[in-house]
Amino acid sequence: MSIRRWTAGVVLALAALAGCAPATEPVGETETASAGPVSRSAPFESGAIRYFDTGSTDSGHEQRPTLVLIHGWASDSRVWEPQLASLSPRARLIAVDLPAHGESDVPEQELTMDLFAQATAAAMDDAGVDRAILVGHSNGTPVIRQFYRLFPERTAALIAVDGPLRYPLSEEQVEGIRPAMSEENYRKTVANMVEHLPGDGLDAALRTRISEMALAQSHKAVLEGFLAAANPAIWEPDPITAPLLLVIAPQPSWNEEYLAFVKELAPGAEIRSLEGASHFLTMERADEFDAIVVEFLESQGLL
Repeated sequence: MSIRRWTAGVVLALAALAGCAPATEPVGETETASAGPVSRSAPFESGAIRYFDTGSTDSGHEQRPTLVLIHGWASDSRVWEPQLASLSPRARLIAVDLPAHGESDVPEQELTMDLFAQATAAAMDDAGVDRAILVGHSNGTPVIRQFYRLFPERTAALIAVDGPLRYPLSEEQVEGIRPAMSEENYRKTVANMVEHLPGDGLDAALRTRISEMALAQSHKAVLEGFLAAANPAIWEPDPITAPLLLVIAPQPSWNEEYLAFVKELAPGAEIRSLEGASHFLTMERADEFDAIVVEFLESQGLL
């Protein structure tokens, strides 16, 4: 591929193509949580944020935690389809379509990490959730990192799923990628990157679903989502004191030096690697991923 190895960075900002279409149609507003996630709309700025909610935090006489799931670049909430089904007995799950992505409205203002974090807060407000575990896949990781900066009191824990806590590209590299993100070229660029995604678990059917998901996103989402991650201000190495879990698929960006940086940023961070997994490990290795999440939440007294 001409744009570096896609899974290494944006290559992690560009690597955030996440999107496995659900096996069934989204359930309607009037259906119950037991029938599947309910589609809801939260007012935000001049439009609305769409999110999918598996139901109340109450389960019998027990209070369940809430996991807020944030997708990555050129994607939407459908990347979490396996978790919306498998983890819902243990926790309430809210999967957000970020502004200009999926079924959310396209705002007039520029897409930024602040905007994405505030949209996440708006979905939580609409769902009546004060505090949650924030889970970000790929380029959703800097989104939840920014949410933590803006709303530390609302952050019970952070789970970064094959996403960066340090930006891997220089300003020159970002500018070199810009032409591939133009309105004329972005669809070809996205399709090419999906075609060349590594991963033994990505069979032809899954690649097709990922490609359909990615190509459904607007040019604004693709270009400005990429540029939102290129803002140096969001990559300051301020400490993370909330519980932090990294779940990664081995690749060159996750080298010993990077993992040492993470441990300096968050000394208590837990790091789990799924050998042989692709970037889309939440779908390809859903059972293993879910088990890691449950184990982490139990160890933190959050489940």
